[in-house]
Amino acid sequence: MPLLDIEHSQSVDLYYLNCECLRRFETYAITSNHREGYAICMIPFRPALYATLTLAFVIAAGTLTPLPERIDVPGTDKWQHLVAFAALTFPLSATKPSKWMFIAPLALMFGALIEVIQPFVNRYGDLADFQADAIGVSIGVLLGATANLIKRIINAR
Repeated sequence: MPLLDIEHSQSVDLYYLNCECLRRFETYAITSNHREGYAICMIPFRPALYATLTLAFVIAAGTLTPLPERIDVPGTDKWQHLVAFAALTFPLSATKPSKWMFIAPLALMFGALIEVIQPFVNRYGDLADFQADAIGVSIGVLLGATANLIKRIINAR
């Protein structure tokens, strides 16, 4: 039994199917030639943009919410910045890796803006936090570009 069944009359771009990565698919092309194989399905641009904007909102809310008193959490804060900014840049980088020169500077400006605003909301603005943001942006862009490359290699088979 196929995991995905597409009628002869449908024209489907396998890159944009809403499915799990490396999901087995079975489809019939318009020419009625039977084709079976693997596809890595990446999210299209618009959902990637929505995911990125949602993550940006969550990051802003989490880092700019005023606290009654300053809390110093040594060590874990930097990892949180790194992971958050890697997650922020991954969706768009996986969808449009050629746009990394646009994605990375915007994410870095967002991180810098957060660090500038934080002292005004009873938080610490820290250069080390911005450095963690920058490393996270780099990791997110690299992972996104790598995921896109793997998707193209597998789908080319």
